[in-house]
Amino acid sequence: MGEEAAKVLIILDVVRGGWTEQAEVRRRLNYFSSHFARGIYQRVTATNPGTFGETNNYVQLLRPEMYLDGPNDADWIFRNEIETSRELAVYVDYVKEENHYAWVTPRDTYSSLHWPATITADLVCAISRIGLLTEAGLSIASAEWNGVVVTNEMTFAELFEINSRVTGQIIDRGLYGKNAAQEDFQEVAEHWPFPLFSLDLSKLPVSHEELESARSRAEEAFWRSELGPFDF
Repeated sequence: MGEEAAKVLIILDVVRGGWTEQAEVRRRLNYFSSHFARGIYQRVTATNPGTFGETNNYVQLLRPEMYLDGPNDADWIFRNEIETSRELAVYVDYVKEENHYAWVTPRDTYSSLHWPATITADLVCAISRIGLLTEAGLSIASAEWNGVVVTNEMTFAELFEINSRVTGQIIDRGLYGKNAAQEDFQEVAEHWPFPLFSLDLSKLPVSHEELESARSRAEEAFWRSELGPFDF
């Protein structure tokens, strides 16, 4: 459900980003078939950032194929959360823990896909009901985003203004479906997220050596904060 809805948001980002740079259009369309990119879209849709910079930072946190976490922020190595939650929802896995291996099943885990999937699907349903997916609706969105430069400083207020102009024109031209409600227009204006067309949404390779080095630095910083400066 969520991944299928994310496909719609990917296509809409192609519309918002324009068609002039064909290499960029192809790059963005490739995300349509990527489980990982669709997972990023779902999670971004479920957030409420104040700026595009916050969205960008969140995307970069989602990309590494492995990361450190735990009580002290660097205790254990974990696989990418998007990839792991998707696989563990349906597959049995054999994982290495600190000193042993163990089987993990869907019964032992919870899927973190449910909450962003529902939010993403609800948004896309609202987008469909108000007529944004019609040819005329897409033309309105394309025209409103034409020439807009998305920087890290772009604010939610600026995004909301553009989204509101799109929904306003749809209302003025009567493009909405018979089942559209006022709440649908509000949903699109307030929750259609910042476009991700400028970002790399591929998984970021990380080596065990990099993680071990980062863990050593984190442990040293922890002990320095606990014991004060020391030399050895």
